[in-house]
Amino acid sequence: MTDPRKLMGGFPLTRRWAVELIADMLPVSCASKVRLHHSGTLEGILYRALWLFREPQDRFTRRVRAAYKLLDDGFDREPAAVGQVVGATTERLSDLQQTEHNLHQDAWAVDKADPDRRFRSLLALYQMTYERYYRTLAAPFVVAGRVVAQETDPQKAVGGDGRVKLNVIWEMEAGRGIADQAFTAGLNNHFRNSAAHGHFDILTEDEIRMWDLDPRSGNYSWGPQTFTYWELREQVYALSVTALVLLTAIVLFDIAHGRTMFQRGWLKPSLRPRRSDVLRSEMGQMAGLHGLEVVSVGQEDSLLRLTLRVLGNEMPDQISEVIAGGTGQTTRYAQQVKTYRAPAWKQVYGFLQMTYDLHGYYEMVEVVLEDASVSTEMGRLKAPRDVREAMVTSDIAPEDLRPRMEADTLADNEIPVVLEGVPR
Repeated sequence: MTDPRKLMGGFPLTRRWAVELIADMLPVSCASKVRLHHSGTLEGILYRALWLFREPQDRFTRRVRAAYKLLDDGFDREPAAVGQVVGATTERLSDLQQTEHNLHQDAWAVDKADPDRRFRSLLALYQMTYERYYRTLAAPFVVAGRVVAQETDPQKAVGGDGRVKLNVIWEMEAGRGIADQAFTAGLNNHFRNSAAHGHFDILTEDEIRMWDLDPRSGNYSWGPQTFTYWELREQVYALSVTALVLLTAIVLFDIAHGRTMFQRGWLKPSLRPRRSDVLRSEMGQMAGLHGLEVVSVGQEDSLLRLTLRVLGNEMPDQISEVIAGGTGQTTRYAQQVKTYRAPAWKQVYGFLQMTYDLHGYYEMVEVVLEDASVSTEMGRLKAPRDVREAMVTSDIAPEDLRPRMEADTLADNEIPVVLEGVPR
């Protein structure tokens, strides 16, 4: 999943929100199934949905519960049908998430002094979310809905590109009697048409006029309507939140049933080449958890080159105070912070082990490790695929894997790793 730190900025309460959401949605028996990529992804989602987009937490939770229950009910009835579409959708999401992330960053950061780009970046985000990202995310829920309704050939609703038609989503939501528009909030075909066909005028730095035309008559089928920039943002981010609702339900479903899906072959590591920007983004969170950062990513055929740098961050062991405010109320939380130290080579090995699904395609991974000072190299590693796979599939100790590497000059120096607990 996309590195949430780029959007989180270290916001500590996301960890508490993620823990509370998992505890609220899943049985206690699932606690041991939660992995770092689950919690990290949920933290990034919740930061965007609850903090940036201001979705009320109780409404977000209700919507996620409805979405997760649909997947879970479908899996109980026909695990193969639902498991297969979840696996296929997960495979498609990586590049789409990176594109959505980049468009969101553009829309969020553009300067007010550039109204043309400011409005167009929002419309580009909406169009991509509407046409590709959302309709791909919705596929498992449509299949699960058809399974629960005992319709024949439920996978037929999903196109060859993994997307579903919008009318099918509307019908599924209405058939389930789901409140809060759990699956459809933010959908507006007129907005999509206006953005896609250039049916808009940017009037001032704060206003846009939008309309839609009937393709047969050429007459207005909607609008013209004038929106301020903030009104347009609300419309666009409403659909972004819906996508986050569906993504959250898929992450929770993976916690509960991922092991079963993997064992039955419905969910497989995505062993394929990736875009370098996607690799850097998705590896970023796991690198941070090992006291590292990803400086650069390069690839050539089946060779992947990574430059990692030691973060060098240290904090004294302490209980930090986290203060959350809003609507006239202030809540204080306590968060334990502790710095551990571990050999640099072991942290690199641990990083490769936890990111195998991202680099498993490549025959060789070359790693250059830099000191936090940037001026000093702390060694290099050339890790063949079979040895990297053994990190994941066997119980061989890291010390016994080192001699099997093609080259390993990584330093034994201990590096700091800062770990932060859940705010309580």
